Amino acid sequence: MKKAIISVMLTLAMLIAFTPTALCAEQVTLNALSDANAGDTVTISGTSSLSEVSIKVIKPDKTILFLDTVTPSGGTFSDTLTLPEDLATGAYSMTAGSGSTTATTTLSVTALPPIQLATPAKPALSYDLSTAMTTGGSYTVTVTALGAGRYVDSEASQKSSPQTIVIGVTGASLNAVGINLLIGNSQTLTAAVMPTDAANKAVTWSSSDAAVASVDANGKVTGVAVGTATITVTTEDGGFTASCTVTVSSSNGDSSSGGSGTSATSNYTADVKTDNGSETTLPVTVNKDAGTASIDVSSQTLSQGETVITIPSISDVDIYLVGIPVSELSTTDIQKTLTIRTEVGSVTVGSNMLTGVSGISKSKSQISIGQGNKSTLPADTKAAIGDRPLIQLTLSIDGKQTNWSKPDALVTVSIPYTPTETELENSESIVIWYIDGSGNAVSVPNGHFDPATGTVAFTNTHFSDFAVGYNKVSFKDVAAGAW
Repeated sequence: MKKAIISVMLTLAMLIAFTPTALCAEQVTLNALSDANAGDTVTISGTSSLSEVSIKVIKPDKTILFLDTVTPSGGTFSDTLTLPEDLATGAYSMTAGSGSTTATTTLSVTALPPIQLATPAKPALSYDLSTAMTTGGSYTVTVTALGAGRYVDSEASQKSSPQTIVIGVTGASLNAVGINLLIGNSQTLTAAVMPTDAANKAVTWSSSDAAVASVDANGKVTGVAVGTATITVTTEDGGFTASCTVTVSSSNGDSSSGGSGTSATSNYTADVKTDNGSETTLPVTVNKDAGTASIDVSSQTLSQGETVITIPSISDVDIYLVGIPVSELSTTDIQKTLTIRTEVGSVTVGSNMLTGVSGISKSKSQISIGQGNKSTLPADTKAAIGDRPLIQLTLSIDGKQTNWSKPDALVTVSIPYTPTETELENSESIVIWYIDGSGNAVSVPNGHFDPATGTVAFTNTHFSDFAVGYNKVSFKDVAAGAW
């Protein structure tokens, strides 16, 4: 009997001794998330006793939206995810953990509320009554609108009927801002007078240097001698102008007045397209000694929608420069977008890019898209990037480079990239790294490879150096069906 009692007591002692081990099992929790809209930045957080926590977000269509690994500190972890602007609404499954130790929650992505447009106020009007309206008959009333839209004021309509409203000219444009001609060749420019129902659409043409390029009364431009001239059209009503730069070269391609030089603006042009269907070209200035190709859009007013500038691939060039008036990038809201496409990469900016930025009061900005310099990077960063692309985005104001960063001005960047076979098998691990001031590679959460375009795309709110990277996160320890 004593032996039986001793055996039971030993068994109880062993159970008590092993109970703490069970209580110390690895754990992970995820904090609940509030509903979010596309474009929002979401903070993913929780607690864990693990040494590393893998975070995975799955779209409603079961594809991966986000994949990252973080190291908890003090028993807690945190990560951020910026939702793409075009993200579909729905419930997104979020899982954090490692192996069989995981926690899950749901992120609900909702649609943004519709924008309520305010009814524009009636603009002030001024009248030039050349004849006192004291008798019956037809009178001419010149109306100058000081705001958007056209209105007939009741004051004038009460004085006489019928009335004739004369629509004044508000502006002019040309079908091209830059053309190239050989000596003896001609090209006709087409002028547009705004608005389309303006009463007086008469214009005159002039050349800044008729010895280089002449123009007749119908806008026909003829190359006369090697050089550059500006053709200007002027409206008779209001004196509004629009200009086109003409580069004249000889039949052997020489566009300079002497010497061999490094500029060859006549050999290349950039295509300019807007979403309203208009197309034109801009001359490209190439400096092969500096490895640069530049265009100037000062004479090109950006479309109210999207303007796309495509600069061709040019040998011995690795930096592409686009000069833009500061006023075109300083609107009070995003009314326009400008996309610059090059062989190095593409960037889309909004017309509010410089709105409200302190210290920006000059006239000319310049966006640079070029290949980054890997030789200046720390050895570990250089090794991580390998032979993948590194690009540099910069902004200069009147020739002085500035560190541009604006949280409410999102830019979209895409970098051409051809993955290896291994990378294609794990394309979700193709990422974008931002290279900080110390040369460290910092992950950009929304970077992703798009097989349809063959580019790695991402959105950001500052210009810097960006590299394509490969960061494979392994989930081989996760049990089947756990995610």
